[in-house]
Amino acid sequence: METFYPLEIGSAVELELLIGGEDHPVKVKGEVAWVRHPSEGGAAGIGIRFTDLPHDFHRRMEEILRETPQGPLA
Repeated sequence: METFYPLEIGSAVELELLIGGEDHPVKVKGEVAWVRHPSEGGAAGIGIRFTDLPHDFHRRMEEILRETPQGPLA
């Protein structure tokens, strides 16, 4: 996730994600897994490891991926 204000590795985070054009965000919990500073090349940001996902999150993601047309990266 791009950010100019990175957190420390191991920091707990709570996020709200809009997935697949849905109207309501999904609340997820995670922790910072890695940090990239601007001096390291690329966009400054953090990587998140999800630690607590809603029970239906995987099912919803599978549905969205099935409905998504395959692009050049597929």
